[in-house]
Amino acid sequence: MSITALLLLALVADGDSKKTPPAAKVTVTAETACTHCTFGFGESCALCLKLDESTPIILEGKAAEECFESRLSGTLLVVEGALSVNADKRMVLRVAKARPYSDKDKAKAPDKGQARVEGTVYSEKGTLAIRNGDHAILLHGKQPEAGKAAALDGELSLDKAGKIQLEAKK
Repeated sequence: MSITALLLLALVADGDSKKTPPAAKVTVTAETACTHCTFGFGESCALCLKLDESTPIILEGKAAEECFESRLSGTLLVVEGALSVNADKRMVLRVAKARPYSDKDKAKAPDKGQARVEGTVYSEKGTLAIRNGDHAILLHGKQPEAGKAAALDGELSLDKAGKIQLEAKK
């Protein structure tokens, strides 16, 4: 085999090792709010979910656009998507599905102000986390087994370094 072929194989193999892990499936139940009017950031109104008085999750994507008018009404939504952190160290949920909370959701969806994170658990520097693209979700509270798939309900937050935390309750 030629040196050129070996170098190409090494580059291809190296590229595969740097793949971003898949995003965890995140489901959040919370009231709609406005990033500008409710939380006081941004140049103009934008839709978010209000987890508590100081914790918004910015919603993006076509499904989120359909809910934009509800930003000042406090509509209780169940939203599914991929969670990340933007350059301003704020949580952003890329919405795949959004629907108003109904009686059917009582047994299925997370409680109001809570999130359900579904993904593979692994150890991140001695702390358990769920693989989530470039933004692992660090776990506190209930501790599942590393290397297994898990679905955990709890409270989402960001630490000062901009890392996503889940205080797992169930």
